[in-house]
Amino acid sequence: FARHNDAISAQALANIIWAHAVLRITPRRDVLGVWGRALCEFGSVRAEKFRSETVFAQGSNTSLSSALTPPSELTMQACANSMWALARLELDSARRDGLFAREDARMRARVLDVLIASAGRVMAQSTSEGAAVADVGATVSRGGGEDVRLQHLSMVMWSLAKLRRAPDDAFLALWCRAYVCCDAREQGGSTPQAQVNAMWAFAALRVAPVRPSHGELSTATDPHGLVDAFDAFVGLWFARFHAERHAFLPQHLVSTAWAMAQLFGTLAPDWMFMTAWRNSFERSAPTFRARELAAALCALSKLPLDVLWPPPGAEPIAGTRVEDSLYGYSSALEGAPPAAWRFWSRWEAAFCARAREGSVGAEELAVAAYALARMRTSLGALAARGAFWPAWHRAFLVHAASASAQNLANVAWAWVTLTAPPPSATAWLAWLARFDTLAALLSNRNARSLSHSGMSSSSSGSTSGGTTSRGSESSSACDEDGGAANGLQLDDSVLKRKKGVS
Repeated sequence: FARHNDAISAQALANIIWAHAVLRITPRRDVLGVWGRALCEFGSVRAEKFRSETVFAQGSNTSLSSALTPPSELTMQACANSMWALARLELDSARRDGLFAREDARMRARVLDVLIASAGRVMAQSTSEGAAVADVGATVSRGGGEDVRLQHLSMVMWSLAKLRRAPDDAFLALWCRAYVCCDAREQGGSTPQAQVNAMWAFAALRVAPVRPSHGELSTATDPHGLVDAFDAFVGLWFARFHAERHAFLPQHLVSTAWAMAQLFGTLAPDWMFMTAWRNSFERSAPTFRARELAAALCALSKLPLDVLWPPPGAEPIAGTRVEDSLYGYSSALEGAPPAAWRFWSRWEAAFCARAREGSVGAEELAVAAYALARMRTSLGALAARGAFWPAWHRAFLVHAASASAQNLANVAWAWVTLTAPPPSATAWLAWLARFDTLAALLSNRNARSLSHSGMSSSSSGSTSGGTTSRGSESSSACDEDGGAANGLQLDDSVLKRKKGVS
């Protein structure tokens, strides 16, 4: 590869890194360096940072295909596959610095610049060039536009989110327009996974535009038309969700709820959208895993009540089925909306089933309790009288010994925030025992760290102050890693020795 990389095409380079990712083989550092340099050499113009002001400015008549015409082009599929492969390899990499070593950070940035620039060029060709770039409703041109698919666009955004590489507003505006155009051409051919990945990426990167609260939008405040382009994308996304929501798997629904919570304020899902989401959840709740149930409840807890539940009078108290009538009657007595009762009954039944299976761990228990405490206004009274807390306490007694410090903090906060029901004495004792164990481990680790730091300082007393300080920091950092490993090994033995110490 090192000898013949100059004869390899851009598409072949994309295939090479994609194959490494699929086979879960981390490339050697020298191979990765050769690959990155070969990719960057395919176009020095594209290798520079994406200059949207000269290419994608609204009203510009510059033809992007004529501005950037390298001898060997990266197609949209090649860009998407390369970005996905880099993201997948970084997630799987066992190296401490990630896929690229720290000293290769400039190479990583340059490779991503090349891929972003190439993807931008192809996306610009996916709309009618020139004025059509600024027109959200532009029809897809033949030629370059045929290379772009909704799947490619979703992969690009997901990969950038995983690589923590936020593109600029010009790229995002172009991406949104390309998405709308591709959807029109493919007639909604995107999969639920691709749809969710696209919205999740905007939430993860926190790059969704915020409409100014005063005045009208102008070329000065939004030179690339990102707000209008994003609104078009979101409107299309909501429409596709309403049409295809029953095809969404539990993981898709959880990611959707998380994205809505993260983007709330930038986009505002109304109660009608959340009603559609809940209908999908209620249909598939028995198939949710414990982690997905906890994550879904946590995401919903971050949304306001007027978004979560329909306003008074928007839905009848009694449904058409006997089951719905009972839900409506019971929730009316509890002061909760009928929709809240229906959602909680399905969620509670699924959670208790996972608890009986033994698949609910300390993390899920802590997240569920924390989320329920946040939603105490609408769900607290319903949960207090159901089967949730008895099942929760039984599972907590089993898994308290594996809880992290953050888990304990979330559980304690939920207990004191929810006035009913109070935690059992055995649950408190299990909490205190785990807290005592973690505190002892932390105390021992800090003592060893201070001891090693003092030894390092005394042994290097004849050196300069700067050298002593660096030696002390190095020793402490090394001991902290070792202390953490020893602490994990001591957990079970400490618990066995300290019976009743709390």
